[in-house]
Amino acid sequence: ADMPARMRAAVEADRAVAVGGGCGDGRCADGPVAPLRPIAATNVQVLDDEHEVCAAALAALAASRSAAALRDVIAAYEAHFAHEEELLDAHLYTGVVAKQAGGGGGGFDADAGARTSHFTDHTRLLDALKAQAARGGETVPAAFVDATLRGFETHANTYDDKYAARLAAAMA
Repeated sequence: ADMPARMRAAVEADRAVAVGGGCGDGRCADGPVAPLRPIAATNVQVLDDEHEVCAAALAALAASRSAAALRDVIAAYEAHFAHEEELLDAHLYTGVVAKQAGGGGGGFDADAGARTSHFTDHTRLLDALKAQAARGGETVPAAFVDATLRGFETHANTYDDKYAARLAAAMA
């Protein structure tokens, strides 16, 4: 079955990260990493600023492929994801959070599904970075770095783009 290009890109990025950035045998070719592609604006200035911090950390990782730059990406993601989740829970997912606090129930809830998949993707992205950091070494494989950049692009342009208008309106 044909799947949309965005979904196919997300699945391919997931697969690449899951096998160590496309390095199933542990060996990656050295080489330049393609720069980060454009990220859709969320129209919430603080989140767009945080995306710029993440993008700068990713660019530094692509340029140096160093363990220190990898740690900087982890720190940028941790700060951004925690803040984004806090804003989403406070402004878009208040009903979901209240329902969960009260024991859940109530059948299908599109916001609950969106919240779960979005926040799970944050965990997936961080887990891949932390697993790579735990492997040690001073140089991060180029294929892993590339998969990391593509993963951020896919996440921001798929998940974050979906809440942009609603969150901007709710925070106005």
